[in-house]
Amino acid sequence: MTTPEVYDYTFDDLKSSGKTGLIRDSDIKRALYNYYAVLNRFDSWLETKRQNHARMTGLLNALLAADLRLWANNNNVENHKDWLTKKPNVEALLTAIRSQEGLKAALEGVKYTHERLIIESNWRITRAEEMLEVLDTALCAKES
Repeated sequence: MTTPEVYDYTFDDLKSSGKTGLIRDSDIKRALYNYYAVLNRFDSWLETKRQNHARMTGLLNALLAADLRLWANNNNVENHKDWLTKKPNVEALLTAIRSQEGLKAALEGVKYTHERLIIESNWRITRAEEMLEVLDTALCAKES
């Protein structure tokens, strides 16, 4: 899952310099604080995802030969014939996977984190839309 990088330098500068009073509309100010709080929480989940994925990848790299890792990550059977030198022994592979006690926990961690990121992503979209609505309302009121 890839996400756009969002930077809050300007808002952080306003907060750290004590100049959030420049934003006179309290709804806009509250919306900005809420929006960036959600982004910070989302970034925390992304870091957790990276850590869980690195842990799982390390276990898989120790467990599977390179051609089997490629095979496991590629759903296109046509592509397999180009680089897979032998058909994998599925039973041996399952036995090896089951022997790795930490793998199941790592996979569960990755699964949980991905599901949580989906929830956070949807929440992030909702917050961004709410923020736009507050800004639109403020701009329309200012133009009237």
